[in-house]
Amino acid sequence: MGRPHRQCRPGGLYHVVNRAQGHAPLFEGDLDVDRMHSLLAWQSRDGHIQVLAGCLMGTHIHLILESLDGRLDVAMQRIEDTYARHYNRTRVHKGHVFKGRYFSREIFDPIDLVITVDYIDWNPVSAQMCARPEEYPHGTARHYMGVAGLPWLAKDRLEALACRLAGAQRYAPEFYPLIWQHAERAGARPLVARAEGRPSVRIASIVRLATLGPLYVQEWLRKQMRSEEGRDTPCLLLPLGVVVAGVRALDLPHGEALTMQAGLLRTVAGLSTVEVGQALGTSQAAASRRAVAHRERMEQDAPYSMRVAGVVAGLVAERYGELARRLGE
Repeated sequence: MGRPHRQCRPGGLYHVVNRAQGHAPLFEGDLDVDRMHSLLAWQSRDGHIQVLAGCLMGTHIHLILESLDGRLDVAMQRIEDTYARHYNRTRVHKGHVFKGRYFSREIFDPIDLVITVDYIDWNPVSAQMCARPEEYPHGTARHYMGVAGLPWLAKDRLEALACRLAGAQRYAPEFYPLIWQHAERAGARPLVARAEGRPSVRIASIVRLATLGPLYVQEWLRKQMRSEEGRDTPCLLLPLGVVVAGVRALDLPHGEALTMQAGLLRTVAGLSTVEVGQALGTSQAAASRRAVAHRERMEQDAPYSMRVAGVVAGLVAERYGELARRLGE
């Protein structure tokens, strides 16, 4: 029996990643890069995808793709299968080329798009392959900053995003680094790194949470906890250390602070109960009990619920407030 198709929305944006089998080199020269570029162009011309951004690393690939017809899985299968044949033929190699099925995470929010673009563009810098993203020859950043090429690259959405950050009507290449500057100020790159490879976790709609205040945040937190998604696929919104420090700043009794930390680490830091226990220095069972107690208090204890909402609203506004104002819906 074949594997089921992944759910994919027509018009949805996706962060797509795949890696070479066994950490082998995936791109060893211009011939390999040109072949992958031609395959992306092919699927763009066929109307399945638009490529907004990407980076071809030595052992893996990062892309931001718009699925035009809701058939991202078909487009990626064609790209990967054809590239694998090229790889095997040019190296007299047999066997799997990619580690497995590609990872994809839908991007729902303009802040999520900003921090994901930043993460992809700076991937080769983090790997010490270049000093600046625009210097890397196999990334799309250089093509947003004035280098001609890749006619199939769909630039409109990211150029419009950079214009909004610059407060300008017409795009200029010098606006593009504003994406990186605002993402760096938000310090959100670790969120994208944690989300990579974890399809059950998504990044929340940060713009609304950063602009609508504690009452909206309170209701959002309650909805998160009521839903199966809130329990089984928590959102990534704030890093672990930020959540812990934010609760500690309230100077609550020890037991209440642990309960609040457990609930928020689960709900807004995207941690499993095992990870919550490790972060709090307790067992998984104890962490789970505290997370349950947090959910119950959020529903039944109005002062507690508002304290929690105030903590989350303040931390989100502190990290993302300026970016949210510039990208506000």
